[in-house]
Amino acid sequence: MKTPPLIALTLFLGLSMTFLGCNTIRGVGEDISGSANFVEKKMTGDDASNSNNPPQWPK
Repeated sequence: MKTPPLIALTLFLGLSMTFLGCNTIRGVGEDISGSANFVEKKMTGDDASNSNNPPQWPK
């Protein structure tokens, strides 16, 4: 039995987007984790790196 071309194309595009989405979801997860770590450091006052180099705001 032969698969119709439209169904094969739809399955191919669906699988391709699924695999591409894995990298995107991983990146979003890393961004959320990084943001959570930043907030946690700010809340606990455990931010020694910022005390030596405070941000320079434009004047």
